Amino acid sequence: MQHLNLTSLNETLNISEQDWLAMLRLAKVYGWKGYLMDTCAIGPTVATTLALALREALPDVPRHDALREKFDDFGEPHPSTDDINLYEWFSGQQGRDILSRVIRMCDTGTIFISGT
Repeated sequence: MQHLNLTSLNETLNISEQDWLAMLRLAKVYGWKGYLMDTCAIGPTVATTLALALREALPDVPRHDALREKFDDFGEPHPSTDDINLYEWFSGQQGRDILSRVIRMCDTGTIFISGT
């Protein structure tokens, strides 16, 4: 699985490409119209609109770890597991922290993206 480094004026965040793509899909649910595949930077205008969409989404993301309910202690899905939705994907402290950090990074203006 490929990882990406997102770097803003004040911080760097290393996330999986899967998390990044899920975050962009979540932002689109909240009206974001951007497209960021195959790019190395997000400019201030796109960053602002991405932050607005993610900020609007954050209250709808569960504070508890909704994924834990769908997997057993060995990481195997329970037989009744449905597809994971975007809200469950970012649920819990870790997922919500990723969203919050990206919002904060977008608020600084430009974000540079590089693969690791």
